[in-house]
Amino acid sequence: MDFKLRKTPGILFALIVGGLIFGFSFWGINFSLQQPQFHTLKLMLLIPAYLLLAIFGYLFLSSFNMGYRIEEDGIHIRWGIRHIVIPWNDIEAVANIKGRSNLYSIFGASWPGYMIGLYMARGIGSVRMYATYPWEGFIYIKSGKGFFGLTPAGDDYQKMLDNISARSGKKIKVVD
Repeated sequence: MDFKLRKTPGILFALIVGGLIFGFSFWGINFSLQQPQFHTLKLMLLIPAYLLLAIFGYLFLSSFNMGYRIEEDGIHIRWGIRHIVIPWNDIEAVANIKGRSNLYSIFGASWPGYMIGLYMARGIGSVRMYATYPWEGFIYIKSGKGFFGLTPAGDDYQKMLDNISARSGKKIKVVD
């Protein structure tokens, strides 16, 4: 069973802001370092800029195929080329985090309506977020593979929570 994520205008925001930042960066490097004696410096600035552009491109494109699926063997999380399977017997606890949570980035990326990476949730601990709009609450899964934060869209939220609880045999703890 596939679960949809909430649609986000953050993709347009990322495209515009990323385009402006990288556009001005590349233009500034090329415009200011045109003379032959600056070619080495120009190359030293362009290589990391292109590397950062590739990382940003991967984060941006991966946001399009992020999704969750529940199957007989467990929960499947898909993001970019990464595919994570959390087996049912590995799940130790399930919590429904309600309301606005304080999330601090350890290693991740976020823009309006999109959050990916390792975050610290105040009062809960570290969480690997694969989410859209986690500030309105999320499903917290504690397992042998790690701690995950998921945010299926409106109607799918409760369906996914009930499905995880039934298949894993764990009660849902509500954290407000």
